[in-house]
Amino acid sequence: MPPLIGIVEACWVVFFVVWAITSLQAKASVRRSFGSTGWFVRLGILVVVVLIGRATAQGLLPRLAFPYGASLVGAALTVFGVGFAVWARLTLGSNWGMPMTLRANPELVTGGPYAFVRHPIYTGLIFAVLGTALVFGGIWLFIFVVSCVYFALSAGQEEKDMVERFPDSYPAYRARTKRLVPFVY
Repeated sequence: MPPLIGIVEACWVVFFVVWAITSLQAKASVRRSFGSTGWFVRLGILVVVVLIGRATAQGLLPRLAFPYGASLVGAALTVFGVGFAVWARLTLGSNWGMPMTLRANPELVTGGPYAFVRHPIYTGLIFAVLGTALVFGGIWLFIFVVSCVYFALSAGQEEKDMVERFPDSYPAYRARTKRLVPFVY
């Protein structure tokens, strides 16, 4: 089990490092979701992820007894999810912002993973958190449920903003792509 825990932790570290580096190239914000505390929030989340992982690995937090196969699938889902989210983040380039943040002079990005779903960063993170839950169990199942609710609400708000920003092109894009899960939802 420890190698799977290491893989999952490494995925999350890569995710946060990519986010930190690429956020430096983002366009100026017109409206911020977290304001100046965004860096502290991101760093805090990374610390919590690593601490929960370490505490679970050392038996300090309860871990549901998933079979090894489920944990293996979980590690694969985490790798896929983080990879998909990073691909989406790199595709967005300077148009990226924290959830529900509006950027100055935004562009509608519909290529790369955005050709499959309208919110591929959320999709990737949902898969990554589900995978992490299958590896670590316990509190991660709760985090998975909370993440799904948060991303569904954020996606709804962002879509309202996108219709307002791109009234001619966003409705057609929305009609041909799913919100979070390709071919499903």
